[in-house]
Amino acid sequence: MRAPLLLVLLATSGCSETGLTLQPPRDAPAVHIEPGEPVTLDELTAVVRNQRETYTYVYTWLRDEVVEPQVTGPVVPAELTTKHEVWQVRVVPFNNDLEGPEARAQVVVLNSPPVAEAHWSVDPVTSRDPLEPVITVTDADDDEVTLGFQWRRDGLLMPYSEPYIPAEGTARGQVWEVTITPHDGDDRGELVVLTTEVGNAPPSADDVLLSPDPAFTDSLLTATPVDLDDFDNDPVTTRYEWFVDGSSVQEGSSDTLEGSHFLKHQVVHVVMTPNDGFDDGDPVQSADLPILNSPPTSPEITITPSVPDEGEELTCSILVESVDVDPGDEVTYTFSWFLDGAPFTSAIDGDLTSTVAGTEVIGEQVWTCRVVATDGEDDAPPVEVTVSTGDHCAPDPGHWSGGLGAPERPYLVSTADALDAVRTASHCHFQLTNDIDLDGRVWHPIPNLSGGIDGAGHAVFNLSIDRPSGERQGFIDELEGYIREIGFYDVFVRARRSVGAVVVTTTEGSGALISGVEVSGEVVGQRSMGGIVAGVRPGTRIEHSRFEGTLRSDTSGSDIGFLGGVAGGIGGEGYDLEFDGEFLISNTAWKVGGIVSQLSGTLDVCRTHGRIESNGSRVGGVVATATARAEISNCAVTATLRGTDITAGIIAEGWSVVAVSIIDSFASGEILGGTSSHPARGVVSFGAGGISATRTFWDTESTRQSIGGVAGAVGRTTAQMHDASTFAGWSSPPWLLSDGDYPTHDL
Repeated sequence: MRAPLLLVLLATSGCSETGLTLQPPRDAPAVHIEPGEPVTLDELTAVVRNQRETYTYVYTWLRDEVVEPQVTGPVVPAELTTKHEVWQVRVVPFNNDLEGPEARAQVVVLNSPPVAEAHWSVDPVTSRDPLEPVITVTDADDDEVTLGFQWRRDGLLMPYSEPYIPAEGTARGQVWEVTITPHDGDDRGELVVLTTEVGNAPPSADDVLLSPDPAFTDSLLTATPVDLDDFDNDPVTTRYEWFVDGSSVQEGSSDTLEGSHFLKHQVVHVVMTPNDGFDDGDPVQSADLPILNSPPTSPEITITPSVPDEGEELTCSILVESVDVDPGDEVTYTFSWFLDGAPFTSAIDGDLTSTVAGTEVIGEQVWTCRVVATDGEDDAPPVEVTVSTGDHCAPDPGHWSGGLGAPERPYLVSTADALDAVRTASHCHFQLTNDIDLDGRVWHPIPNLSGGIDGAGHAVFNLSIDRPSGERQGFIDELEGYIREIGFYDVFVRARRSVGAVVVTTTEGSGALISGVEVSGEVVGQRSMGGIVAGVRPGTRIEHSRFEGTLRSDTSGSDIGFLGGVAGGIGGEGYDLEFDGEFLISNTAWKVGGIVSQLSGTLDVCRTHGRIESNGSRVGGVVATATARAEISNCAVTATLRGTDITAGIIAEGWSVVAVSIIDSFASGEILGGTSSHPARGVVSFGAGGISATRTFWDTESTRQSIGGVAGAVGRTTAQMHDASTFAGWSSPPWLLSDGDYPTHDL
């Protein structure tokens, strides 16, 4: 009998393709997160150490116990994390679809410390620069970052916590170190350390000016640095390279360039380089200075005969020819004749002479020859000479003590009556033979002196004019000729307007001359007043003259001003002039000058002493107002100056200036007054834009002024002003330089 068949059925949970039975993972994976202490800049990576190749793993990330759906893999990007968050990863292994036990790991995201980078704001650093680090800070957490600073100087810890050290707190050669500490409230970032050695600050200048301006072919050009400065207070030297039409012609330490280097119509500029013994500063270039044509000098002329008889031929001749410094310029002459003031056109001209036929010389006539020299571009100032015929200047008619009234044989004056009689023949020439006293005589001005008076070293005493409401008052009203070598002592002259002790005005273009005139006494006026002359017109000259005494104006009113110690105005030339006394203006007069009120000409060698006080505006030790092409040179002011507005040691005001220059001059007296808008200054108070100063100084202690007010002027202490080396470059004569005192004039 057959045994029965047994069928066994096995139940399984799954099968492989090979027919093997699949089992779920029995053990949880070993998992951890890297890095173990992450910061917000780190990505998070779940690492399964015992992975099996046949398993798959499912990652679930939780941020602060909340599932983060954006991450399904083992890596969390850094940009998804924030400091202080708790990140957990859950890893489940799968063997196909069979799930194994879960494994977990977690980390806390830490703060990212701030990161700082820095460099110096100026590199290399000099003593002129602040120590200032420029800092860039980044913080991954966008936290607010604070910075700490620790400074060391030459290795020593300094008590500073500021983010910079000002330039004033450093010095050349010091080694500075700053440690910068960034902190975001949680953590400190890496320290940043900067180190530098403070270098030398090179010297500097704002500008360099050339003078004189305008310049001619015979000019000595001078370069003057403006605001030359060294931050380390090192002594500064300067180098100059001079250029003519763009080509270098001279280089070295000389700040001057002689006229032999340039010609008219060329252009000059200079490049100045300062050096403090360590480094050169930046070169500074001047503006271009065009060289103008130099007019010829005026010739010296004569008329022969000088005392002609009727019917004699008159010849005007060039005695000394003109000089033109421009190479190649040819000088020619134009002759003009005037008969009794009217043009005469029938003369016969040659190159150097002009002749009037004797048939034209009839009776009492005044003949004038005028000569103008020209180089084809510019004319020299005209010169004139005058002779009289007939009885104009005949043998002494009885007023005088002999003579013919001619320049070589003047009428001789010995009495007050003879002096008064000059007015009857004022076209003639006179000479004093002794001192004359006018005591008790009421003087009326000589209307016009076209001849001349030679005092021959004698004096006139007690000249008295007292006309408080009068105008044009003085010994002479208008001067066309000359007055020379004469003193006027114990004068008293008072008038309202146009007042001068000796001359009211000179005639423009006449060649009038005031020379060697000395005045003492008192002059009183309101407008256009001068101790010697009220007005010197263009083409005339005052020289070797001085006033000593008192000038005053104490009348109230609005028409008060233009008051000068020597002259009310100079439009011509002034040389060797002095005021020594008191200038007292109790009203609101304006334009009060120690030598001249208004200057539009040249003034060379002058001295102002004593005291000048005014309740008005524009008080200057030398000039109240300078206009046009005025030039002042070799002047000394030791007077006390006081004004209510625009007061200065040399020029109170530059007005409508073209080019005004001050050369080789100084001011040392006390200067008081001024306003907040127009303060008193050591040299120039107002309108200095067209004014330049060369080798010009003021005493900062005695004047009590720290500012000169004009480019090129230099302030010095009293001790330095008493040191002859301060005035290097000044000429002798006219200056006498010695240690222990201010410069004086050697004339």
